[in-house]
Amino acid sequence: MAVKKVKRSKPPAKHKKAVKKKIAKKKPKFTPKQARFIDEYLVDLNATQAGIRAGYSKKTANEQGARLLAKVGIKAEIKKRMAEVAEATGITVKSVIESIVGTQGRARVAGKFSAELKAAELLGKHVGAFEKDNRQQGETFAEALHEAMKK
Repeated sequence: MAVKKVKRSKPPAKHKKAVKKKIAKKKPKFTPKQARFIDEYLVDLNATQAGIRAGYSKKTANEQGARLLAKVGIKAEIKKRMAEVAEATGITVKSVIESIVGTQGRARVAGKFSAELKAAELLGKHVGAFEKDNRQQGETFAEALHEAMKK
């Protein structure tokens, strides 16, 4: 009984060349519009306005901005650039919170209750006191408020 050899098929030469070309030509990370969107978004953190300034239609800029922010690569690039800015300026979450707390104290002493309330609102947003599902992170807002009123 003779064993018949099965020939393995080779991929066509055209296919090999196409794969090599594809590997050689790496796609740019972002399209020019996407790169411009990232630059513009970092100006004011407003996706709609960044979309308009990047060249997207005013009618669809809101949707385009949301779609672009949902892309993992774009989100990562924005996060990376924001970290670079924070490092270059020395601004940290801790320094911002300390500044808000200081401003709140000065506003209280000066009797500027709207400024004090705004500072309290910013602090509340930071700790997640106003989440839609009302799940606060860490201690509850009531506990934090109680501690703050003791001071």
